[in-house]
Amino acid sequence: MLAPGTFSHVDAAHAQVHARLLASAIQELRKEQGETEAAPAGFFCLTADSLTPNEPAPEIPDLLHRIDALLVVGGDVLLFRQRELYHMTALVNRYTKAPCASPRVFP
Repeated sequence: MLAPGTFSHVDAAHAQVHARLLASAIQELRKEQGETEAAPAGFFCLTADSLTPNEPAPEIPDLLHRIDALLVVGGDVLLFRQRELYHMTALVNRYTKAPCASPRVFP
């Protein structure tokens, strides 16, 4: 399960909300797959690219702060160069044969 987003709210309350949303998405995927499949893995996905062509890319300290906030709640984080989900999915599909899904984009 890939959960792309900006994750710009780094306080503990928002980090918990992000973790619960990802856990819920994983639970729904598990229901769809059935109990015969291995438990899905979930990853928060951040981009090092700007979100729109007219804005600057996030600064490294800001990205690290966002990553740390997600790691504190036990999340696994992937950092990508591109912002588009299809790039993220393509990279993950290189390393697994498991289905790759994505919930709605996280704030």
